[in-house]
Amino acid sequence: LSDQVYTLAALVDVFEATGDRLYLERAEVLAEEMHHHLWDNGEGGYWDLPESSESLGALKYRIKPLTENSVASITLTRLFHLTGREVYRNRSQAVLGYLSTVFAPYKHHAAPFALALERFCSLPHRVAVVGHPADARWGELLRAAHLLKLPWKVVLPLDAKRDLERIALLGYSSSDEPLAYPCVGKTCFPPVSRPEDLTRAASQLP
Repeated sequence: LSDQVYTLAALVDVFEATGDRLYLERAEVLAEEMHHHLWDNGEGGYWDLPESSESLGALKYRIKPLTENSVASITLTRLFHLTGREVYRNRSQAVLGYLSTVFAPYKHHAAPFALALERFCSLPHRVAVVGHPADARWGELLRAAHLLKLPWKVVLPLDAKRDLERIALLGYSSSDEPLAYPCVGKTCFPPVSRPEDLTRAASQLP
């Protein structure tokens, strides 16, 4: 599980940083594999190891670690905000449901669970950057979005050609000029086309 969740988080990070959909696609494949092989269909939560009759020694005893399950929940929540797919939100909620039954003995060591719960229950600041990835101006806006100092932030790179359906669903316009849409929850501010304007707009976000 440790390998899966931290690789999954890294793939999401790289997608947000570059806009290369290959990393998002691989993240979704990995999320499916993780759920298929490690999810406990009985009590919920992810096991640290797949079940195997060939396991030796201590590997025969599977556990559901709080920290890795918390990271799984956080990353699934991020995938929900990046893709709009409810399945990831539902899985994140299911992980939190399991963790809510076991966190108490961990005391202050349960902080990862608290963070995962906060991420799930609050809407992030979201900055969608719409344009053509080959356009240097799009890359500049994307970098500016990552430099914004916001505590709970999702950067959504959108390709004006490949992501037309998602762009329309989110209510953004598709133009030849790269645009960044700073949003809080479901409320979006007017789009901006320059990095300095994005920084100025973000300073006004609640």
